[in-house]
Amino acid sequence: MVDFAWDSFMLFTGDFNEFRIFGVPWEPTEFLQKSMMVTHPMDRSGALPTELRFAILQMAQRDASEVAKHRLDFFKFWNERAEQLDSEEQQIRKSMDKTVEKAVRGKRLALFKDMLQFYKYPDLGVLDELVEGADLVGEVPRTGMLPLKFTPAVRITGNSVVHEEVTC
Repeated sequence: MVDFAWDSFMLFTGDFNEFRIFGVPWEPTEFLQKSMMVTHPMDRSGALPTELRFAILQMAQRDASEVAKHRLDFFKFWNERAEQLDSEEQQIRKSMDKTVEKAVRGKRLALFKDMLQFYKYPDLGVLDELVEGADLVGEVPRTGMLPLKFTPAVRITGNSVVHEEVTC
């Protein structure tokens, strides 16, 4: 283990003036080729989700009128689709518990389902939670949408953190 405390540098017996080379030696042309294949370490565009990167690129490559027309076409399409799905919407609403229906009143559930399918959303169970209501207790269903992560309960007392035992 390396000790990075300031006092540990006093124990260093090497020579700071020695010439040392670290890394893999490349010819200048090889270096240029390799450097063209990487991004700048401070470039954060790789941290953006693919969909967001695509949207930003689309907006950057079009003028404002093209973007506005695309948005208008998008909303026209989905508004027309909502009208086509009106009878399915009524059927969904009739089958719902009154309390759940009140909670999602004003939401177009049939349209939401259609959009999820259109965009190939991997967890269609999200619609069931809106139609049937969500369980407030018990196991959280695994959807495959998020990585599994167990976070144990903690209790902070004074300066210490105590991990609580999981009890059922």
